[in-house]
Amino acid sequence: MSSPFAPFASLTVVFQMPTGLQTTNMTGNPSLEVEPLVCMAYVLRENLRRQQRQTPLGAGAELSEIRLEGHWIAPLEAPQNLAPEQAGEAYMWRVDAVVTLPQDVGSTLEAYETFVESNRDRITAEGRFIVAASPPNPFGVAAILGDAFQGYLITKTLWADEL
Repeated sequence: MSSPFAPFASLTVVFQMPTGLQTTNMTGNPSLEVEPLVCMAYVLRENLRRQQRQTPLGAGAELSEIRLEGHWIAPLEAPQNLAPEQAGEAYMWRVDAVVTLPQDVGSTLEAYETFVESNRDRITAEGRFIVAASPPNPFGVAAILGDAFQGYLITKTLWADEL
């Protein structure tokens, strides 16, 4: 079943999800193996403008933090091991009536990366998406609309030198 929000997907995030297998990293320390998981989401539009905060970094740069909430579209259910404060590489997309994100864009990481490269002109923001704790919907609509989510998109802007 597909979400009714699917044609309006405006956020994609690639999370590095633990596989449960343990390995040893380059420094000899134990670490968990991870695999990429591409997620697509519909972001509630009214939240984009009113909950944004900029932090100057000096030297012509600033960080922007945008609070987002919406519904996961693919997968419809948030992975059980997706924890609050987990971060992933994210893109906000311009969604218009002519072009929408294809449903299978997240089927493989290669298909996703190809889609990103061929549609760079439709990206409105890119950065790190940090998942916030999201209580389950008490009305049981997640199976139809997709699990609700909350989180923060952190972007960095480098400003050009003054003319």
